[in-house]
Amino acid sequence: MTQVLLALQLLASMALSFAATYILVPLAIERLTARGIFGVDVHKPTQPRVPEMGGVAFVGGYLLGMLYLLTAFPGYITPILAALCSILMICLMGMLDDILDLSQRTKATLPLIASLPLIIAVSSDRAMLLSLIHISE
Repeated sequence: MTQVLLALQLLASMALSFAATYILVPLAIERLTARGIFGVDVHKPTQPRVPEMGGVAFVGGYLLGMLYLLTAFPGYITPILAALCSILMICLMGMLDDILDLSQRTKATLPLIASLPLIIAVSSDRAMLLSLIHISE
C-alpha cells in the first residue's frame, strides 16, 4: 500500500467521523433536551439548560470512522477493535455517571478497567500501536 493511499484512507476515516459527528450532535441535543435529559450550566449568568450525555453523538462519529478503518486496514483488526472496545467502555462509564452520579473512587477505577483491552492487544509486542501510528521504544 503506498503512502498516498494510506494517507487518503486515513483522511477518509477522519472526514467520515467528522461528518457523522456534525450530523449527530444537533440531533442528540434536540432529542436529549426533549426527553428531559439536561442539566443547568451554573457557570453562565443566564444558566442555560444543556443536554447531558451529549458525548454519545461524538462516540457515534468515532465508531463510524473506526468501522471504516476496519474495512480499510484488515491487518490491524486487533488494535482497532481494542481501541474501539476501550472507548466504548469509557462512553458507558460517562453515561452511567450522568445517570447514577458515580463516586470519585469509581470514576478513577473504571478507566483502569477500560484500558485492559488495549493492554492485552499490545502485550505481545514491545511497540504500541496508537491511532494507527507506530510508536517504538
